[in-house]
Amino acid sequence: MKKHNLLKALGIIFLIVAFLTWIIPAGTYSNGTFTSGDYSPLGLLDLVRIPLSTLTNYAAFGILVLVIGGFYGVLNKTGAYTKLIDKLSTRYHGKEKKFAFITIVFFALLSSLTGLNFVLLILVPFFVAVLLSLGFSKISTLMSTIGAILVGNVASIYGFNVVGYINYYFGLDMNNGIFTKVILFIILVFLLAMYVSKHNMLVTVDKKNSKEEGRTSIPLLESESKEKKNYWPLLIIGGLVIAFLCVALYNWKYAINYDGFENLYETLVSVEIKDFPIIKNILGSFNPLGYWTVSEISIILVIATLIIGWLYSIKWHDLIDSFMKGAKEVLPTAFFVTIANIIMVITFGSSTGASIFYTISDYILSITENFNVVVVSLFTGIGSLFVNDLAYIVNYMANNLMMIYADSAAYPLMGLILQTIHGLIMFLIPTSVLLIAGLSYLKVSYKEWIKYVWKYVLEAFLVCVLIFIIMFLFM
Repeated sequence: MKKHNLLKALGIIFLIVAFLTWIIPAGTYSNGTFTSGDYSPLGLLDLVRIPLSTLTNYAAFGILVLVIGGFYGVLNKTGAYTKLIDKLSTRYHGKEKKFAFITIVFFALLSSLTGLNFVLLILVPFFVAVLLSLGFSKISTLMSTIGAILVGNVASIYGFNVVGYINYYFGLDMNNGIFTKVILFIILVFLLAMYVSKHNMLVTVDKKNSKEEGRTSIPLLESESKEKKNYWPLLIIGGLVIAFLCVALYNWKYAINYDGFENLYETLVSVEIKDFPIIKNILGSFNPLGYWTVSEISIILVIATLIIGWLYSIKWHDLIDSFMKGAKEVLPTAFFVTIANIIMVITFGSSTGASIFYTISDYILSITENFNVVVVSLFTGIGSLFVNDLAYIVNYMANNLMMIYADSAAYPLMGLILQTIHGLIMFLIPTSVLLIAGLSYLKVSYKEWIKYVWKYVLEAFLVCVLIFIIMFLFM
């Protein structure tokens, strides 16, 4: 991989958007009405200020990556983690494609059902280690893990951060279009599995030397461990952590109108001893389950790390050293995950709320007066270049889209277009947080990735277009 390849790609995108601020006036939207404003060009000082502001505003993303690295650093110290990787790589030796298929279905299904990408990111280093141990190339490994998560976003069924926001803002039921989404999910996952199988890019693995030489290229995995302890406590703790985080970050209130966790929260914080809120003050500031964020993921992972260190009798100084070693290994990835949001800072960073994103959106949406599949797809595609989080597009534009296109019969199709087109764009652009995390972590060239993935994205796009047409005909 060419040095600083990802940084160059991000820098080019940043400079292009900065240039656009000089030739496109900023504007605002309100209740479907666009108001053009003044030009707000980025100056030389802004070219320094905005990257620094991005690192500050989105630091929680980078911190999470560092904590994940530290978590795996401690797992390596237990000896049980290496034993588990050895066990799985031995079991699936000669069945490499089967494990890749399991990995793809696992990540795509969890992504589609939960939409919790950063929770799934915790599991990526584990599956990466097994896939690389089995002889998969880094790019095939990336496609089987990060690629599968992205497919889950494209074909999201119940993921709150995807369809949850869409359904909430467009006033749709969570089961809206469920049959169509399930069919889309099955087709795209099948295509992904076939694509990885066809372009498997397996590398030869020398079983005798794999532990000494092959392991040196696997991130967050020790080449060999002298201690071979039981890995079941590790699996149990890991499973409980992932399950708890899925519950804590999924918004049950707005997804299925379940407010049990909010009621539990109110009960806990109301516990008092002589007018002193004992539980609230002991635990400190915290949100009800269902409203947790990336920051809380880091807290839970740190607690899990301490528990694992205690269970495996790791000395305190060894635990700290192992944690720091793992965090140091993913430091570049943490940087890229944070800086990938640089265009978001430009797009929504104005104190007046004005943005060239709205001006471009108005131009596209004004092409036709009535709902048009091509126009909404174009709006979503170009909008995704500015906004790497679909929730932001929906939050800022759903009300305006409903005012522009008043026909509520079009909302289910409009929501599906937003979901699928945005998800497919995230396969391609360097501001995609998941993509850039995977590219940096596995040290895969951005150019190499585009050459590898474009055919799959085209296949998936054609499937989505076919579904758009069918839905439009029956709308």
